[in-house]
Amino acid sequence: MKKIPYQLTRSRRRTIAIYICPDGQVQVKAPYHCPVKLLEAFLEEKQDWVKKNRERRLQEMKDKALFSVQAGDKLRYLGKEYTVLPGEGQEVVFTGEAFLTPQYSWEDLKPLIVKQYIVLAEQFIPPLVEYYARQMKVAPAKVRIGTAKTRWGSCSAKGSLNFTWRLIMAPAEAVEYVVVHELAHLRQLNHSRNFWQIVAEILPNYKQREKQLKSLQKYLEKENWEN
Repeated sequence: MKKIPYQLTRSRRRTIAIYICPDGQVQVKAPYHCPVKLLEAFLEEKQDWVKKNRERRLQEMKDKALFSVQAGDKLRYLGKEYTVLPGEGQEVVFTGEAFLTPQYSWEDLKPLIVKQYIVLAEQFIPPLVEYYARQMKVAPAKVRIGTAKTRWGSCSAKGSLNFTWRLIMAPAEAVEYVVVHELAHLRQLNHSRNFWQIVAEILPNYKQREKQLKSLQKYLEKENWEN
């Protein structure tokens, strides 16, 4: 069998774990004193899983490289798709029925679409935070819309809430879940049973809303919104 090339990281962990990076690189994390023979035997045992997931990651990387948005394509806003149409101005504008875009190259158009998404997120998310904060009797120190790539939202130890602009692509019910999730951290800065009880008191069907986010994440894995 051809050996699988991998990058090894050792730590005080107790188990061996395999990770497939977005570029297809295989990373193995293992305890300090784990023999190399044991590592490679573990890799051999998991070779079908590694091959399948490495191919998936490489395909995602190709999809991202080819990704672009042109007139006639669709853009998501609050869980719905809206057609991209040629616009007359130099900015991207969402009319409520379509996204109007200047006829620029994708390289120049992409930051303008992101800019419009940030505006839409700033219009929708902070009022939602205010609404649920009153219900939950909490007061965030600050609410910010940012560019995080891997997290929908976060809550700092100082009580500041951060949300990625990408969240505005999700259905409103899913956005509400992320908002309530982060507000709950103002009372429980963890994911304990008490934390989930706080979330469930406000949104009893939060697990269903969470699934909507996972569906959106699958779409975003095929798209490239990085500058």
